[in-house]
Amino acid sequence: YKDRPFFLGLIDHIEKMRPDNTDFISFPSGINIGASFDPEAAYKIGQAVGCEMRHSGIDVCLGPNVDVARDPLGGRNYEMYGEDPELVAAMSAGFINGMQSEGVGACAKHFIANNQETNRNTKNTHVSERTLREIYSKGFMSAVKNAKVKSIMTAYNAINGTFSSYNQMMLTDWLRKEWGFEGLVVSDWGAATDNTDMALKAGLDLRLCGPCDMTECKKAVENGQLSEAVLDERVKQILKTLVELRQEQARIPVHYVPDELLQAAYASIVEGAVLLKNQHTVLPLRTDARITFFGKRSKELLECGTGSTSVITNLHSNVFDETIKNYPNVSVSYENMENADTLIYTVTAPAGENVDRSIMDIEEDDRLRIPDVLKTAKEKGLKTVVILNVSGPIDMRSWIDYADSILCIFIPGCMGGKAAADLLFGTAYPGGKLPVTFPLRYEDSPSYPNFPGEHNDVYYGEGIFIGYRNYEKRKIPVQFPFGFGLGYTDFQITVPDKSLTFNALENDFFEIPVNVKNVGNREGSEVIQVYCAEKAPHILRPDKELVGFAKVHLNKGEQQQVNVRISKDALYCFDQKKSSWVLPVGSHNLWIGTSSADIVAQADLN
Repeated sequence: YKDRPFFLGLIDHIEKMRPDNTDFISFPSGINIGASFDPEAAYKIGQAVGCEMRHSGIDVCLGPNVDVARDPLGGRNYEMYGEDPELVAAMSAGFINGMQSEGVGACAKHFIANNQETNRNTKNTHVSERTLREIYSKGFMSAVKNAKVKSIMTAYNAINGTFSSYNQMMLTDWLRKEWGFEGLVVSDWGAATDNTDMALKAGLDLRLCGPCDMTECKKAVENGQLSEAVLDERVKQILKTLVELRQEQARIPVHYVPDELLQAAYASIVEGAVLLKNQHTVLPLRTDARITFFGKRSKELLECGTGSTSVITNLHSNVFDETIKNYPNVSVSYENMENADTLIYTVTAPAGENVDRSIMDIEEDDRLRIPDVLKTAKEKGLKTVVILNVSGPIDMRSWIDYADSILCIFIPGCMGGKAAADLLFGTAYPGGKLPVTFPLRYEDSPSYPNFPGEHNDVYYGEGIFIGYRNYEKRKIPVQFPFGFGLGYTDFQITVPDKSLTFNALENDFFEIPVNVKNVGNREGSEVIQVYCAEKAPHILRPDKELVGFAKVHLNKGEQQQVNVRISKDALYCFDQKKSSWVLPVGSHNLWIGTSSADIVAQADLN
């Protein structure tokens, strides 16, 4: 920016806005939040991020990312809440409501079907209307209807030939007329540089980033190509947003206590940490264990992605130092198996803006090394634990048999090391479930080989069958299914009512009572997941779809009835032939379980 005075001035202005020279906090990523399967937890971390933004003088945060993760190699999947639209819808509403409760406007992005970084500025997404509506719209619809989000950002990509920032069907017909959006529509940075009049006609209110040359817009008004009424409406929308935010900020006091925000970040990591394997109950470890850590990431976690989610801060933590600091009776060494009884290997799969992952695996050095290290440790009689500090699914086939326990903390932010250490020793317990399926190999994934497309065209050939919908339809085994996650205790789950009736004309939702009892020796949490399928569908549908979920925390021996609420909206499908949403009136199967594959009970819905 050395030759661009505006940006130099902007940077100088931002540097002066940070009060008290306090450090920014790197919060957990979207995938961490999605893994909590808890909208209340999403609300709390949204509040924390809102407090951080408000303290820095930020009026609108360019997030969250409410797209749906389509392919395991998507560079920004870690920003998203997962592969299931119902999960994404619930978590996005929770996060946005939390952030906006602090007087900071959220900006749901990237509208719409923005699922890759390869050719992201120029690619044309070929996708059916049904797929757009059933899969990729739900997060945005929920942001509008359930959270009254202040702003929505258009994507770089085109949808069936029309770029998002110029797409009147998306920005006006769907967003404003159908869904009732009343907020501000902004472009992604540089996504609407030409033909400004066309973008304004389509429904775009604000071009990012400025300053913008509006000469051609002025000419379009003068020669009658652009109605002055349209221009007035766009200006009115910007002013309306400014006034609303100022009024809300006058009513909502600034609340900034750094230790509280760090604790909120920590709690969010724990709620979304997923225990994938725990053979012989190796975890939690004894506090007098003799541990050797392996892998450079044990001393330097990947705390955030690259690009616009990267946070420059002096606040960091790693599992090696946190174990030494907080567990003084534990013997700790680094890459030395002598006198150790447990080996812990931390591995990373990086990701970030502008580039998709090249391989569904961990960093090359560790990928080549980890099988031999774990095998050697097992031959020496050591217990083995792998910590996954990853942006998404990885291929574990070469080493999973040598790992007793696998703990996934995704991309956790600056409190990741502290949370990981406490999770290892049982000071905290893992509360997360996988928000994305972990396939055995990349070639099994639904969008293979349609990712990232050819030249500037990408075809969503899998349609509505993304994630677990596809693996189950094709009967393809996976490494770990959607919704999967173990804990440090055991639960007994019973469903008393195996036949339910729902009058959709009179009610907007129904509830399924589920009895959950902690029958293990520790406190813990469980996520009750309800999947549904129409028994005699009139159009092609998945074998099962997530329609509701509820998280419960129970002490040892505690029992509770959990009522899982199922919204009528979750039962709709889009009939492309009729070009309308349809609520099937026939009988449905309901599956109640702890993942898409682990079903504990079945019920009928009529």
